[in-house]
Amino acid sequence: LIYIGIMIIFVKKKITSKRIDFLNSYSPLKMFFIIYILISLYVGYNFLSDTLPKTLYINGNFFGDQGYYWGLGNHLFKGQYNKILKESYTFRGYITFIVPAITQMLGHYLNINSHWIFTMINNFFIAILLAYIVPEIYNEISEKKAKNYHILTLFLIFSFFWKGVYYSVLFDIFGVTFLLWMVLKILKLKTKKDVFLAGIFGGIAALCRGNYVWTIVILFLVKILYDLIKTKKISLISIFLFCLGVILICLPQVKINYDLGHIGLFPFDRVGSYVPNEKLVVYLINESMRNFFLTYPMGLGDRTSQQILINFSQGARLNMNQILSAFIYSPIETIIVIVKKIILALDTRTNESYPRELWNLTFFSLVNYFIIATSLFFLKDKVFTKKEKVLGILLFISAILPQTIMTVEWRYYIVLYLMVYYIFVFKFVSLVEQKEKFSELKKEGYFKFVPFMIVMFFVISSYYLH
Repeated sequence: LIYIGIMIIFVKKKITSKRIDFLNSYSPLKMFFIIYILISLYVGYNFLSDTLPKTLYINGNFFGDQGYYWGLGNHLFKGQYNKILKESYTFRGYITFIVPAITQMLGHYLNINSHWIFTMINNFFIAILLAYIVPEIYNEISEKKAKNYHILTLFLIFSFFWKGVYYSVLFDIFGVTFLLWMVLKILKLKTKKDVFLAGIFGGIAALCRGNYVWTIVILFLVKILYDLIKTKKISLISIFLFCLGVILICLPQVKINYDLGHIGLFPFDRVGSYVPNEKLVVYLINESMRNFFLTYPMGLGDRTSQQILINFSQGARLNMNQILSAFIYSPIETIIVIVKKIILALDTRTNESYPRELWNLTFFSLVNYFIIATSLFFLKDKVFTKKEKVLGILLFISAILPQTIMTVEWRYYIVLYLMVYYIFVFKFVSLVEQKEKFSELKKEGYFKFVPFMIVMFFVISSYYLH
């Protein structure tokens, strides 16, 4: 249906309208303002009409992680540093509560709803992600140029599946935005300023989500290695500027870490920070091998994951070294578990961050499976450049794969979703410019592969998400 609609607009009609000409051009700044205004109008209407999802709150306070970020932001706004040290989770950086603190300060002095101010800041960066960062990454790693209709399609898809991030007080999308912004700066690197900004953006991403630390390190090391192979030399000034950017943005975190008895740049995981007697990662892995293979909004277990634990320790709780040994002891089961988690991570059933219940319309999942299946189909096609393949593999290995040893929550896999949307928008939707390619899809087996995969996704999903 999506494809037919695009074909009607771009192929069946003569491209003479100024609107169609605009869609075929590339103007990220204009698209940024269009997207930002549309999101702002939508969110503003929800505030004015009091139609924000009730699941955002519980007893008048923000629900879930939102309450944590907002509460620490309130402590910072009031200058209650000791309360921050006492109540903060060490694996979350100061960015996650300095932004709520700024919005609460502005709301207090301007007498404006602080939550609304937060959404305006948050959505500003989402608009940059959709209108500039992702299209510019495409321009840098492919042999073609993005167009406005690509950006519009990406925005519509993202809004359909992730509109909850437009008004939730969460930092998952914030972290993804700066991670990919760092990637873009590394790809461009036209000036020394780009290197410095890459370090700053990477630092912000790590301060939002600790699991991006290794992604940042790996991507920058690969860039150094690439330059070494290509030019036979290493730019020490680039390494210095990148590290300087990371260090400067992380200085407040260094102070917080030191006051908590830890020396380091980034947020860290320690025993007792989230639950007594265990680090967060160890706790989440133990839970995924017992009760919560898939967490919020559905706490479900998995037989294969439970079998790994039974095979190794008859069900006893494990420390990190034992966990790694357990996975090595059951390699086939471990691979099966990873595949299951990736499939479930892509099986979003709701566009709300904190739904009261899962989306019960089959159509929502049908659209999701159609996009995923189409993207999978194009993986076998020779439509990717070498740079696209390398970046995709690096992001998958460093930002996605490590999370599969823990419990699955859809919003932690936004990078994976954006990779899927990238393929769908820039490889499938762009076929409207190659009218003859549509008939070739039938010969290539597209109309057999996609329905089969959609059915398979529904079968797998029905087992877990009753």
